[in-house]
Amino acid sequence: TASRDDTSRLWDAASGDALAVLQGHSDNVVSVAFSPDGTRLATASWDKTARLWDAASGEALAALRGHSREVFSAAFSPDGTRLATTSWDKTARLWHAASGEALAVLEGHSDGVPSVAFSPDGTRLATASEDDTARLWRVFRTTQDLIDAAKEELPRCLTPDQRAQFYLPPEPERWCVTGAGREAEPDPTQWRPLRPYHTDAWRDSLLAKDRGEEPELPTQ
Repeated sequence: TASRDDTSRLWDAASGDALAVLQGHSDNVVSVAFSPDGTRLATASWDKTARLWDAASGEALAALRGHSREVFSAAFSPDGTRLATTSWDKTARLWHAASGEALAVLEGHSDGVPSVAFSPDGTRLATASEDDTARLWRVFRTTQDLIDAAKEELPRCLTPDQRAQFYLPPEPERWCVTGAGREAEPDPTQWRPLRPYHTDAWRDSLLAKDRGEEPELPTQ
């Protein structure tokens, strides 16, 4: 539970027995959330911070500082690795749920943001604001996820001359021939090759390599 007495409390849900008092905030605690595995708690407070706690002992784990006004809600990602918070400072923020490290500031609303929720797969955030809008945000769980998305949005492959200029192997990355995100697609009719690797010669060369052959690289 969360309270205007600046604390949150842990209780035995079967008996109602008091288990721990979570002290550390210096203003009203307005929201509390359990991590998906039940091992941690996140609290949001008008003291401009969110805090992480050990759910078994009530021990304070981290104070999440960065918001410039009251923090109103906190939500864990479905896999428990990220925490999202919202504030009257018109932003939402993403944090590393284990360390409390700040990861991103989500700016765009023109008024306070009282609520936030993750999509079931953890790749989207929804925020609700007093500016009469809700917003959807994309969340990248790993650096590779971000790279893959960037390749899909703005894919670019180095030309053979550019590869030689930078002392790279002459053979391009597989996704240059198959299209980003289609590296495992066996049907070449479903490929979306990128220039200058969009020719039949590059397609046939990659297919031959997949058959275990050692074809010469195309010259065009």
